[in-house]
Amino acid sequence: MNTMDTATPGDNFKTKLHHLNSLLLIAFGFILPISVALANIFGLLIFLLWLMQANFRHDIDKLRNNILVKAILAFWLLHLIGLLWTSDLTSGIQVIAKESLLLLLPIFMMVFNRQSTEPAIGTFMAAMLMCCAVSFLMWFQVVPPSHFMINEGDPIAFMGRISYSPFLTIAIYISLFYLLLDPKAGKRKKIFAAVMAACLSINMFIINGRAGQVSFFVMIVIVIFQYFNKNLLRALTVAAIALPLLIFSTYNVSSTFRERVNLAVSETEHYGDGQNTSVGLRIAFLRNSLDIIRENPLFGVGTGDFSQEYAKVNQRNTPTLFATVQPHNMYVLELVQFGMIGLASLLSILYAQIRISRQSNIPLQKHFGLALPILFAVIMLSDSYLLGHYTTMLFIFFSAILYQDYA
Repeated sequence: MNTMDTATPGDNFKTKLHHLNSLLLIAFGFILPISVALANIFGLLIFLLWLMQANFRHDIDKLRNNILVKAILAFWLLHLIGLLWTSDLTSGIQVIAKESLLLLLPIFMMVFNRQSTEPAIGTFMAAMLMCCAVSFLMWFQVVPPSHFMINEGDPIAFMGRISYSPFLTIAIYISLFYLLLDPKAGKRKKIFAAVMAACLSINMFIINGRAGQVSFFVMIVIVIFQYFNKNLLRALTVAAIALPLLIFSTYNVSSTFRERVNLAVSETEHYGDGQNTSVGLRIAFLRNSLDIIRENPLFGVGTGDFSQEYAKVNQRNTPTLFATVQPHNMYVLELVQFGMIGLASLLSILYAQIRISRQSNIPLQKHFGLALPILFAVIMLSDSYLLGHYTTMLFIFFSAILYQDYA
């Protein structure tokens, strides 16, 4: 008998803990769109169970060469180092606390395995289907909106439209992946994916989430190019025809989308008449933030100093407008806090994701792994989506699935 093949009671206990942790991470996919508090509790439980069952040398070796993990850790460490030149230490610590969610990524990666991937995606899609169903019930006034509504006038359950619309975009992409890009998906799965993609897409345009709606059209282009990946000319032709047609049809069918587009155009055209509009404020945020960046181009103002520095510039340039606590643009936020180093660090995360996806032969990793950073790159132009809880957790959850070595 080979004693090396004999499992000890301790090994059996750790195996059971790892299995339990995998189940918690699968359940996390369902909780993610529904509750911040429960997501935090599950995240903490997953971390604690990992500590109890971890083989630290093996786990570290598993991630040692993962360029995404390195990029995430470097991004977080930059926030920590940025405290050295911040003048608002309290705000800096608060920012680090928010960005520390990113440290769950390597933990989740060490818990996930290939067998957990499909169930975890399945629980997330089940939760999104439930959110979509509740949204329609609110829209048709079957369910009193006050029981669920976060933003007044928006039929959205559990979270605000700023977060919900990107969640919808990701869920629609997953549906289209199984419908068009997954060679192993059977007929029933494809039919269900088609129905779900249609329901989620309709849901997208009865709400007011502009970032998600823009990313929806970008996502459609991504899917077209991935579907015709061996024929660039055909992909360009289909995208050139399908995208304008889809935008035109949506504009004419969805009154919500039409009103939001018209409002954005009007606010842009009349920007000089008054800046206290959604578009006007964002332009003011950008212009004032650029003043701070020009004064601190290399290292920025430090972690958490955005609010303090912006208030000074706002008082000088646009005293009639409120002083924002973040510029509604993730790239600008990092430039203000850390200068060009901060922008490079943020972009290195997206680059790492794209590089891993391009090197993979696994369809989910290859296709979804490329779509995720592109979609986040788009929505981060309109808000600081790696600072908010819901979307940061969304980013972590799917990054843990998509960018590890399943070999």
